[in-house]
Amino acid sequence: MQIGLRLDPLRQLRWHQWLAAALCDMPGCRVSIVFAAAARPLPLACRLLLQLERLIYRCRTDHAMELTGVPGFTPHGPDGDKQHDFDVVVDLSGSDDPLPRCRRALTPLFNDVAGELGAIAAILNGPPMRIEVHDSARGAASLTALPAVADPRMLTSALDGVLSSTATLILKAIDQPAVATTGNGDQPPPPHARNALACSTTLAQAGRALRDKVVARIGRIVAGGHSWAVGCRVGAASSLLDRRRATFALLLDDRRRYYADPFPFRYRGRSYLFVEEFGFACDRGCISVSTLEANGALSRPRAIIEEPHHLSYPLVFEHDGEIWMIPESGAANRIDVYRAEQFPDRWRREGTLLEGVAAYDATLTRHDGKLWLLVTMARWNSTSWDDLSIFHASRLAGPWIPHTHNPVLLDARRSRSGGALFRRDGALLRPVQDCSRIYGGALAFGRVDVLSETDFRQTEIGRIACGGFGCHTYNRHGAIEAIDIFGGTLGLERVEARYVPAGGATRLPGDGSRQDEQALLAAEVAATRA
Repeated sequence: MQIGLRLDPLRQLRWHQWLAAALCDMPGCRVSIVFAAAARPLPLACRLLLQLERLIYRCRTDHAMELTGVPGFTPHGPDGDKQHDFDVVVDLSGSDDPLPRCRRALTPLFNDVAGELGAIAAILNGPPMRIEVHDSARGAASLTALPAVADPRMLTSALDGVLSSTATLILKAIDQPAVATTGNGDQPPPPHARNALACSTTLAQAGRALRDKVVARIGRIVAGGHSWAVGCRVGAASSLLDRRRATFALLLDDRRRYYADPFPFRYRGRSYLFVEEFGFACDRGCISVSTLEANGALSRPRAIIEEPHHLSYPLVFEHDGEIWMIPESGAANRIDVYRAEQFPDRWRREGTLLEGVAAYDATLTRHDGKLWLLVTMARWNSTSWDDLSIFHASRLAGPWIPHTHNPVLLDARRSRSGGALFRRDGALLRPVQDCSRIYGGALAFGRVDVLSETDFRQTEIGRIACGGFGCHTYNRHGAIEAIDIFGGTLGLERVEARYVPAGGATRLPGDGSRQDEQALLAAEVAATRA
């Protein structure tokens, strides 16, 4: 397959390099760079804002918008475009000029606007952000994504996530066969609105971003700090989903650490709670366990698995007569599995399920005679909140086979797992994190309608509301039901949670002013949690 990447000659960016390299790795693909006739650099105000952010916030040097060129490819100028017929042209130039001759044209649009200017305008205008890859061979059947934006007030970081997701969506579009062909003639550009990004708008955004950073710092001092906390109900006869309203006692910390990602587990008549313990001094998480004491209280968590890299999300399960755990180890670019040698305190790493992948919150379930592993992936500089990929195997040791349509979802509202899958009233339910506003902003429940090697579909049936607090984990096992919350938890001992079925009238997290205040304070915590 001959693929042409059409770029603006003044905008050869790092994310173009990522995409070109990934296309070359696809079997049978040959990639050429072609330049649009018109050269339109980013407006000066945009360039100044990106430079200012890199100076103030010490942004990573390999960000998506870095001017770097696309090495290893021979570019073709506009005069040479007409001499080349391509199977696919990916138009990243944002130009309205006629495309090179091709059988199929792909153009990413950001809230209906093409090019990096479209992405910048969509971020500055605020959520929701929608990416659509217009496909001349599919028409209305274009692929879409709703990417996560880690910190919309910092343009460099936001563009990293959005453009990384765009590259993933383009790869997914190319991997799908065309449903129609239009011959070898010139392709018309997709319909999209013209965008003139005013310098005053961009400079105003820079001012707001700096102001918000200051407000966040002051708010953190006044509020006593925003952090994660684990809430538990011990001896619960019925679940939150049955009761619709319940009070959770918070597992107190000493302000030198926080607890999150609670996974209850009952073994041989006793109940335990496994959590992520994040120590501020070491700046990484480990896995700890708390025991349900005879008086009904939970003991102070004690560390049981520590590694040189961050660990979290301790998914505990029983399989083939043994107790296993798959903690998140995305920082090590692999998914490891541990076996309990002496439950619950001594664990041994038995192997690696997937190697060389930045995979997060791996969640195992058995369905239709197979084992399924649902993970969110971080690709290039993306977040790990919006890219759901699925793998299946006949046994825990693998081999783990990727789903035909990975990633099966590119959606910040319903991709990242928020706890173990469970069955209720005959349906397979999946706790999912809604990261469309901030990480840890809300938790929903998706009913898994289809899970097969070639398809995946889920329907939201309800969500958890915790007043002004965010929520991003729910689990229940044995006598313990657990959630975690995000917000100003200093001095708080209990929190009330409600289960709101889909369509229920309530004020959910993300809709109130307190949640808006939390959004200003979330960036620093989100950076450590990602």
